[in-house]
Amino acid sequence: MRGFADDVGLPVHSSELEQGLFGSPTLRLQQNIYPLWPWFFQWASVIVHVSWFPVPWLVALFVSWRRPERIGSFFRWWIALHAGVLVAFVLFPLEPPWMAEPGVTRVIALKLGERMTDSNALAAMPSLHVALPLTIAAWFYRERWTVPASVMLLYSGLVASEVVFSGEHYVIDVIGALAAAGLIYLVASVDARGLFSALWGLASKQSVSGEGKAYEPTGLSEPAFRSVPASTRMAHKVVSRVGASRGDS
Repeated sequence: MRGFADDVGLPVHSSELEQGLFGSPTLRLQQNIYPLWPWFFQWASVIVHVSWFPVPWLVALFVSWRRPERIGSFFRWWIALHAGVLVAFVLFPLEPPWMAEPGVTRVIALKLGERMTDSNALAAMPSLHVALPLTIAAWFYRERWTVPASVMLLYSGLVASEVVFSGEHYVIDVIGALAAAGLIYLVASVDARGLFSALWGLASKQSVSGEGKAYEPTGLSEPAFRSVPASTRMAHKVVSRVGASRGDS
């Protein structure tokens, strides 16, 4: 699905937003930090970037081992994140720094070369590389599992630094990843069953309070004799008939 997100045909964005907010942090890092130790930064970028593929699955195995009853919740967060970012990829295709900014090098491609493949290079906002470990960290935090939460939070920061440094993502992509993980956390914190029960109870009360009320057309005045006792109305009719019969005679 991610590979087809850019086939919708929406306008492709470049680095204007990043440069307007932060300038070009990737270019500055590569010009000032990368030359200090190119070999180290190349391999460090590759290792951190590639580690993203097995790490979440290893975490899933850990959860299924230690708390198997919670693995369903873990994967619901995982699926929700992928569904949400897929919508973002469709609505906001974005050229990554290595594609949009002159002078920016795709560092991991220096080592991986032709083995570096990407089904959709424009699927950059938000950074799924950052959003997934952040979401997992948020899930651990909500489960009150603080040690794994802290480890995944540190790993998220490491990945965020790598993707900006290596030219794979902008800072705004990292901010978007933080927003995506935070949104999933907020939605998961809502007591859906309690909210549904409250709405159902309110609807039930309204339906019960409306029972037994007869429908009366509006705008029509109530007949004056309705407030007169029935016996009085009957006597009035008798007198009227007697008077009419005398008049005829």
